[in-house]
This record gives sequence, C-alpha cells and structure tokens, in this order.
Amino acid sequence: KDNLEKTDPEFAFIMQEYKDGLLLFDLLQNKVWKRAENDTVALTTFFEKNQQNYYWNKRGDVIIASCNRKEKAELVKKYLEENKSLNEIKELVNEGPTIHVLFTKGVMEETNKKLPENFTLNKVGVSEIFNNENISFVVVKVNKIFPPQPMKLVEAKGKVINDFQDFLDQQWVKELKQQYPVKVNKRVLKRLIRQNQN
Repeated sequence: KDNLEKTDPEFAFIMQEYKDGLLLFDLLQNKVWKRAENDTVALTTFFEKNQQNYYWNKRGDVIIASCNRKEKAELVKKYLEENKSLNEIKELVNEGPTIHVLFTKGVMEETNKKLPENFTLNKVGVSEIFNNENISFVVVKVNKIFPPQPMKLVEAKGKVINDFQDFLDQQWVKELKQQYPVKVNKRVLKRLIRQNQN
C-alpha cells in the first residue's frame, strides 16, 4: 500500500492527476475567484469600464393577479381599476379558506417569466385578462414604467463578479502563455497521428 505509486503506473497517474487538480483549484481560488470577490476597487473599475454590458431593459412596477376562474379574474380586474388595496380584493374575491386569487408584485422586466406570455409594458393601468389554457387567468396592473437604464453595481454585482472572474482567468492564461511558451515537436506529433490512425 505504501508503494502503490511506484508499483502501479495507473494508480500513480490517477494520484498525479488528483494532486494537479488540487493545485489548479488552489491557484484558481487565489488568482481568480477570491480576487474577484474581495478586490472591490478592481471590481468597481471593471464595472465602470464595461458599464455598457449592465443595463436594465424596460421595466415596470407591476402587480400580477393569478386567478383560478375567469369570473374571479373579471372581479379582480374591476377592483384593480377601482384602486382597491390587495387585502380588500382578497377579502372580496376569496371565499374563506378557498383562495381564488394570488398576487405577485415588484419591479420586473417585460421578459420576466412571471408575466403572461403576450404581455407588453406599453402603458400604465390594468391589462386585459390573459387566459393560460383555461388553467389560470392573469390580470396585470402596471403602476409605473421605467425606460431602459444602466444598472448600479449593487444591482449587477453577481453578473459583474462572474464576468470579472472570466476576465481574470483570461488574463492569467495570457500571462502563463507569455511566461511559458508552448513548443510543439512536429516530428513527435506526426508520429502520434500516424500511430492513432493505425
């Protein structure tokens, strides 16, 4: 057991691969991942240089009402147009423990999957009723529309960190290629190609 690496070439190869993998993981951790998360100055500079990549599409401050029956959706639409509060609407539409309407609200891009498929952010107000194959009936109230605008760093942080990690990774590979240029022995390469063809 103590000499397996010396007596079993396959085991020795697997062990070396394992060691190299741990070494590479450690290097990536220090050179790329931790730096991208901890170097706030470099991250901010990267964000400012690449601001054009971090934009909100058109968004809306919306309330989405999902109903299980069309007549309930018609009631909800009417109450939303009358500016009743969500709690008032729930009391008027739901029947005790039986829930007929669920609300989701927030600032969302037009492409958000929570919004109905054919919905467009064109105007403030209450939408028509969207029928999802008679499974649910959805009404959207748009309170405000926000035009496309640049994101703040805090809003785009996850994406910026990912992009910065990719950038650091590419820079590191470039440095390694300059420091350790790859030389291909063409004679050996041709011999290997011939051997694999046979």
